[in-house]
Amino acid sequence: LNVFEDGADKSEKIMSYIKEKGYKIESISFGKSESRYTYDKDDNVIYKGLKSIKYMNDNVADDLLRLSKSKQYDDFIELLKDIAEDTVLDSRQTSILIRLDFFKSFGNSKYLFKIYEKFSERFKKNHKDKTKDARLTEVREYVSTLDKDVDFTINEKIDYEKKMLGY
Repeated sequence: LNVFEDGADKSEKIMSYIKEKGYKIESISFGKSESRYTYDKDDNVIYKGLKSIKYMNDNVADDLLRLSKSKQYDDFIELLKDIAEDTVLDSRQTSILIRLDFFKSFGNSKYLFKIYEKFSERFKKNHKDKTKDARLTEVREYVSTLDKDVDFTINEKIDYEKKMLGY
């Protein structure tokens, strides 16, 4: 898959073969995906790589994998804080990954996107620590008012995937 990542026809044939052999192919996922396709022997799953997505690169994948291995994130806002302060990701890249369900372990993509919009509006990495803490509290209060079950429609998801993934 990594060798023929630019060849859609060849990749499609390889994907079919992999599925016939009983392996699962999963979409991008926080804590699992690297820059290129990777195989998880424990789960018998192949995870899609981030580099194949528009505007993503090796550094983005490396930073996100490093964060996922550095600590257990139970709070999406804490993860957003660490992404803002300790990675090369810009707002466009973060938005794309949220919309593509990369952070699905934290909730539905539209719910997470609403959190990210509020976070981006209130949090800046150059604020003083006291200001950061106050702003994160504001974001958490906002999150408590959101419906966790809200998500993009299937058509919105498909349109966005076609735009960012090419299929």
